[in-house]
Amino acid sequence: MTCNGNHALRYDYLLHATVQASENWGLPFSDDDQEVSGNYDQLAELCRDFRLSRQRSGVSLTAYKRANYVLAHMEAARLEEQCISRPFAVQLSRDERCNLSCVYCRPRRYDSLVSMNREQWVAALSVLLPAALEFLPFCWGEPLLAPEFDLTCCLAEKYQTSLSLITNLQHLTPDLADLFVRHVTRALVSADTADRVLFEKLRCGGDLYTLERHMTMLHETAERIGVTPPWLGISAVMLRSNLTLLPELITWASRRGFRGVYAGRLVIPEHIREFGRDERVDLQSAEYAAVYTECAARARALAVELSMYNPVDPIGVERMCLCPWHHVYVSASGDVCSCNFSRLTVLGKLPLHDSYWNSNAIRRRRSIWTVDHRCQSCQSTDYDGRPGVLQERGY
Repeated sequence: MTCNGNHALRYDYLLHATVQASENWGLPFSDDDQEVSGNYDQLAELCRDFRLSRQRSGVSLTAYKRANYVLAHMEAARLEEQCISRPFAVQLSRDERCNLSCVYCRPRRYDSLVSMNREQWVAALSVLLPAALEFLPFCWGEPLLAPEFDLTCCLAEKYQTSLSLITNLQHLTPDLADLFVRHVTRALVSADTADRVLFEKLRCGGDLYTLERHMTMLHETAERIGVTPPWLGISAVMLRSNLTLLPELITWASRRGFRGVYAGRLVIPEHIREFGRDERVDLQSAEYAAVYTECAARARALAVELSMYNPVDPIGVERMCLCPWHHVYVSASGDVCSCNFSRLTVLGKLPLHDSYWNSNAIRRRRSIWTVDHRCQSCQSTDYDGRPGVLQERGY
């Protein structure tokens, strides 16, 4: 099943690897390599039966997740309003604190924001994670600052769900490093440049020396306890001030054990709109084309996976947003949204039972969806109304 643009990379939840987005997902139905039949009714029956009886039918949790994943794609293709599948990508923020005040994210550092009740958080995850292939906790905050990171890891392991993080890696202790390398499947580390002065200017409160030291701690911890480190990549925000420095960032990332670089366009919340006008990169400019060519060549030479908009692709010709079928985001206040970029559009409250996915609000959301539809509140939209090319689920 093909997703995303032809030149993008995406994360394969089942293989725990980053692959070309144009590749087909050849999903085995069970451990004996029986192939998924592609029969909608058969997959729907399997998923219904598993949720009703759990192990009564003899279907393993892994087989159910794979069948649910395929069924979700089928239902999106059919624009089903009521879904038998459940979202296979789950974001749930228990806490939204952050130790940095990046100039394009928050106008000041937040030491305390709303935090979800522990019992509610655990109960919601018991509903969301059984069908999920990927769990992204603590969006819009620093995950390594959130309470009970050890419990997060245990819940992901209990439900056999890949644990993914987006972290600035500025706060790491030996105990957190041990949990990190044992339980995290992949992590994107926020770093926009390898220039130390510019790094501190963009990511206020952080520094590159700390990031490098903590990367070393992760690798040494993994070696000491005898585990393979998680897949680690760089997440960089493309700005006019760091654009020409991106090739050097790829070299820096390769030297420090990062396996990929994801360079995405600036998302512009209302409070930084003036900053965004000055720093937005023109993807059709000759300057960007030259930088992309150099980045692509360097990534190939260093065997670094690169996700970056290819200027030969036409802007605006993009895949349909599939979040209403594939993805759910729950904020720390308990609001259910289509994704973390559409937090102004609330589709319900904290999911405490399985019926939330077919609530009236979410079904109405699917009913208005078309190939070209985007949420009016989507913060990944360009100034001229065109969706940002790299704002897609895969990396």
